[in-house]
Amino acid sequence: MLNLLTLPERTNALKLQRRKLKTRASKQNSEEASAAMAALEAYASRNADEVHTDVLLKARQACYKSRDAFYDCLEKESNKKPTEIASVGLLYPAECKALRAQFVNHCRASWVKHFDRLYCKNKRVRRLLDDGGETRRGPLTLPQPYTFKPSSAELKRSVLPN
Repeated sequence: MLNLLTLPERTNALKLQRRKLKTRASKQNSEEASAAMAALEAYASRNADEVHTDVLLKARQACYKSRDAFYDCLEKESNKKPTEIASVGLLYPAECKALRAQFVNHCRASWVKHFDRLYCKNKRVRRLLDDGGETRRGPLTLPQPYTFKPSSAELKRSVLPN
């Protein structure tokens, strides 16, 4: 939760947590409270002023542009044999290798994995829904009784009068 706050809000939240831990230390076991205080101090000193620039607007837009360029290349070069392997089993042709490298450089690894999964899912759904130009036949129908060859007993019954 602290990562979502701005720097002044984060410092105020850390100060509030320190006060709570100090009051708890006076009431509870001092060893537990001091361990919790040390963990909080270690977290606060680790990335107090770090700003993740890869999630800011311009970086996100660059990521989206490189993503769109890579997936457009995949669609355009879909008739060629895929030789390269991406994350989550996505295969792509060598012609898109430079665009893939650009996509991986502009986006977080978790985003690349997410976009690859999303592309594979959408491609699979499109393939299942696309019938290749054939008309939809609907559900498979079971053979009707008249399509079966009647047995000799059934023939005798139908031919002979009762």
